[in-house]
Amino acid sequence: MSKATQVKDHLPTVPTEFGESKLVKDIEAKKIKPSIFIGSSSESYFLAETIKSKFSTDFEVDTWKMSVFNKTDKEGRELTIAEQLKNFTDIYDFAIFLFVPDEKVIAQTRIIEGTTKTANAMATKHNVIFEFGLFLGRLGAKNSVILYHEDVQDFIDLFFTDLKDTVGKEESDLASHFKIIIETFNGNYAQYLKDGNKERLLAELDQILEYKVKSIEQRFKETFSEVSFGFLPSTSQAHGYYTNFIERMVKTFKSLLFDIDNTDIFVRPEEITDKLLSKKLVIFYIIEPDNLIETRYEAFEKYVKEGGKLKSVNFKSKLGRPCTVYIKSDYDETSDIMEIYDFPTVLGASIDAIEFATQDSDIRELLSEKEKRNFRKVMKALLKERGNKVVKEGFEFRIEFLGMREFEMRIS
Repeated sequence: MSKATQVKDHLPTVPTEFGESKLVKDIEAKKIKPSIFIGSSSESYFLAETIKSKFSTDFEVDTWKMSVFNKTDKEGRELTIAEQLKNFTDIYDFAIFLFVPDEKVIAQTRIIEGTTKTANAMATKHNVIFEFGLFLGRLGAKNSVILYHEDVQDFIDLFFTDLKDTVGKEESDLASHFKIIIETFNGNYAQYLKDGNKERLLAELDQILEYKVKSIEQRFKETFSEVSFGFLPSTSQAHGYYTNFIERMVKTFKSLLFDIDNTDIFVRPEEITDKLLSKKLVIFYIIEPDNLIETRYEAFEKYVKEGGKLKSVNFKSKLGRPCTVYIKSDYDETSDIMEIYDFPTVLGASIDAIEFATQDSDIRELLSEKEKRNFRKVMKALLKERGNKVVKEGFEFRIEFLGMREFEMRIS
């Protein structure tokens, strides 16, 4: 069997249930739950399956043989191995790679320090290392884990020296925020390679793998809740939206309520200021789209055009651009509550970024959901950290999220 054939056999096969409409396995589940990819050699695949089985249902977990993605695109063109691997890095939030001693590496020129002997060691297969590097580069260090067998320690010390100063150190001892996560395990893997007795090795490793999975799962849950910068723009968009608009809106209401002179605010809209201040509660709703297309003006134009359900209110700016928000065209002036709506059109730029990143419609769909989810996560973190309300006796202004379908019901 050729090396090329061996590598292709390492990639997923396509099940019949994929059909023609979906190429990404369990795409709907991956939109909802954080997803994990487990990579390993063919010899250690049974360990990958065992690790998968120990994760809770809070995660969507796939091993590399589980038909993650089709080998052809929707036009029937066969994807290269590199294209398939790249697709995997687009699909998953986290990755775990098993580094086990499958092969022996014997150096021709590398000399063991302090001796005249050439280096040799039991090593992880090169394709597993390569794939880990792909995920590390796309997902980042906090989202990519190496679960390595102690018998590959010589390989790391003598050959894979990029990891040498990381292995065995507590995370708190590493100075950089770019900390490659490495978990170790042991067990007589060498004996398994000789006799093929998987049951014996699994019995030996069951408890340690259980413990390692619980540790990794907790780490992933914490990471998933954090704000981070990815290769797509939603984190930057959320920061810009908050700083250039939402934060200034909060400052504007502080100025209105407490008569504070602040240059970094919007000018009071004369046609509505008195009405705003006559209310007991003003809620500023950020409309959360069901999909990114709904952040484009064409998607909500029907609500704001002449005769629509909403009318615009223009906030001019002392510094920078003016801003337009919306209120109900037929709002009840006798009510103690006024609702203001904004559509975060800045998030629509992610559509172009995603289309540039991948040609596959399923992956675009999945990345769109992740961008929408991440935008909300970053915005909620910023609002929690810097404040989402202004309160004065008898009056409150606050900012909340409102789903598109709930918004439609509210203004109908």
